[in-house]
Amino acid sequence: MDSIGGAQRHVVELCQAARAAGHEVHLAYGGSCALSFQETEGIELHPIGAMLREISPLKDWAAMKELLDLMKKIHPDLVATHSTKAGILGRLAAARAKVCNLHTVHGWSVSFSGNAFKRLIYRQIESRVHRLADGIICVCKYDHAHALKLGFDPEKLRVIYNGRPYSSVQANIKTDNFEEPVRIVSIGRMAWPKQPEQLLRYLTVDRESRLDLLGDGPREEEVKNYAKELGVSDRVTFHGHVDQIDPILAQADIFALVSDWEGFPMSTLEAMAVGLPTVVSRVGGAAEAIDEGVTGFTIARGDEQALHSCLKKLVAAPDLRRDLGRAARELYNRKFKLSAMVTETLEFYQECLSGSSPSSSE
Repeated sequence: MDSIGGAQRHVVELCQAARAAGHEVHLAYGGSCALSFQETEGIELHPIGAMLREISPLKDWAAMKELLDLMKKIHPDLVATHSTKAGILGRLAAARAKVCNLHTVHGWSVSFSGNAFKRLIYRQIESRVHRLADGIICVCKYDHAHALKLGFDPEKLRVIYNGRPYSSVQANIKTDNFEEPVRIVSIGRMAWPKQPEQLLRYLTVDRESRLDLLGDGPREEEVKNYAKELGVSDRVTFHGHVDQIDPILAQADIFALVSDWEGFPMSTLEAMAVGLPTVVSRVGGAAEAIDEGVTGFTIARGDEQALHSCLKKLVAAPDLRRDLGRAARELYNRKFKLSAMVTETLEFYQECLSGSSPSSSE
């Protein structure tokens, strides 16, 4: 929890919603907690000192023991696990404690992260520990399909899309390109798998548009220096970490997410919620949020020419930006509200707790 991305935000919002519904909620995590007091108020926090991001057999065993001791202390009715490492350790501990467990998959690190040896290790572990879960939530159909390839029991799987809070803010998309330069916005941590350099290079062929980059990370200075090398830094605003993104999104005209890998990115949903047309990389489940040509466009991984083509098309057509943005907001309202995700998730929790057999759903 020392770095707050989509999976961490998902966990915290579920904790808040479960507490609001009258449940007692405990949150066990590795690292330091980067959340504010207001975000965690009423949630019992339990740092797990031995839980590290990297594989470390001795530390991993100690972390699993910490989790098991915690479960014996608080006697939970249900354990919900998230992410690869914490998900594996949490499921092992829940099985030993004989507690109902549901695991949520936020993209398959076992297939895309790290070196080949690390991927092999995680794949072998996942092929075994998935049996320990009473239910498995996939945040997109892509993850569901991959779970089947890994041999997961289809009867345990449920697709529940990520959701974002309703936004009362609406993008003020310019209908006249002569008013002021078009603003392109992107949200993402300055680290792999995000590829902000491709957006910076777009500014070398479009000499008028502006770019807003939201997010910090280990590559932030490197990306800033690259913008200077390209001679476009005067048209790029690096916002760093931003708590309230809606006001910045509302001033933009186009949202772009260029990435080598994604699960089901929340940033796209946040852009759709305020009514922005979107251009996203067709990786993982990212394209499942897009109605191609109606709410936005998708591009293949690494296809910079296609990226530039889509952006040029949107920059040159104010009416198209407005129409796609309206359709994006409508699609968000139908499928991707946080309230819908919370309701489906808590209902699935209850199904597993009551012992009813979860049904495979897409």
